[in-house]
Amino acid sequence: MGSGQSGLGRLSASDVGAREFNLPDRLNYKVSRRELKQAYRALGITPHDKLTRDLEHEFWVDSYNSIRNMQEVYDINPDEMHEMRFRPGNKYGTYASMNFDGSFTIQQSIRSDTYDGVQKTYEFDLKSGFHPQGTTVQDIMAHEYAHAIEAQLIRRIVPQEVHNMFGGATYVSDTNRIFAWADHTVANEILNTARANLGLTQAGFASAVKSLTGYGYETMQSSSSADSGHHETFAEALSAYARLGKNSGALATEVARLTKKMLKETRPQRATKSSSTSTKKPRRIVKKGGS
Repeated sequence: MGSGQSGLGRLSASDVGAREFNLPDRLNYKVSRRELKQAYRALGITPHDKLTRDLEHEFWVDSYNSIRNMQEVYDINPDEMHEMRFRPGNKYGTYASMNFDGSFTIQQSIRSDTYDGVQKTYEFDLKSGFHPQGTTVQDIMAHEYAHAIEAQLIRRIVPQEVHNMFGGATYVSDTNRIFAWADHTVANEILNTARANLGLTQAGFASAVKSLTGYGYETMQSSSSADSGHHETFAEALSAYARLGKNSGALATEVARLTKKMLKETRPQRATKSSSTSTKKPRRIVKKGGS
């Protein structure tokens, strides 16, 4: 990839999350591999050694900045999210995928190509309207993190299933949550509420989705119900809004607003600053200098 910063800027000094959770400001390409892995751990994601070696350094730096931007825009602290990790996948025709267990699967489409090649593929998709206009290849992982947000909302809203065993013992499982994830109940609820709030007919909503993302539109059209299949539109809307703000359009802006509202209403109570026993400032691991 060419020279230059990732384009996402730097966190403001008032960013509480970055200070509380020892998250670095936006990284540049001079950050070392060791520091980059530390940054990902602070982000709440466990790196994968083989992936870190196989994929270009610029990809990991841009992905970090993109995910960190998502956390900032949607006011998410890493300890509020399920533990996440990267793992390799073997699929072609898709960049990456997010699983309910918190694993980001980096597919063969990215792993077998150069970062410049992935960029060119993404730019081709942009020209065909497959992804939101104004987004970049850096938003691939922002899209997957949006799926992680949906999974976390399901964990907060859908109770675990309690199973009774002989002898009075019990155990809990995520069966109900996994079904809710498979049905994308949170994404469907938010998209349908956004449609109602914007006063869109079914046809008007389909047109708005198509204008935002061809990927989401195709997923919606291939679903068995007109009120389902919104999970890709949900992820595209959140990542587009994180990148573009209100310039992402009315639908993405409303989806982002409703998601922020749901995250806030379901958030576990945060510890206050006074409860912290440490006053030591976090060590910054961002290197100064060029990109």
